[in-house]
Amino acid sequence: MTLAVSQKLAALIDREPGMRAVLTRRGDYFVDLNKRSEIARKAKADLFVSFHADSNPRPEARGLSDRKSVV
Repeated sequence: MTLAVSQKLAALIDREPGMRAVLTRRGDYFVDLNKRSEIARKAKADLFVSFHADSNPRPEARGLSDRKSVV
């Protein structure tokens, strides 16, 4: 789902004069944050956007994903 959102946003960005989107992955697989940052730096990115679609069954959970608590 997040990849599809990223691809749609990239298409919109690419339609803007003087703008070019660079995706850090082409498929549904994990890419470490350091690797994504490296890809962005090599592309001389002015902006880095990261989409996430995490959930947690605990309503008191806040902030970063707490994957250990997911049963």
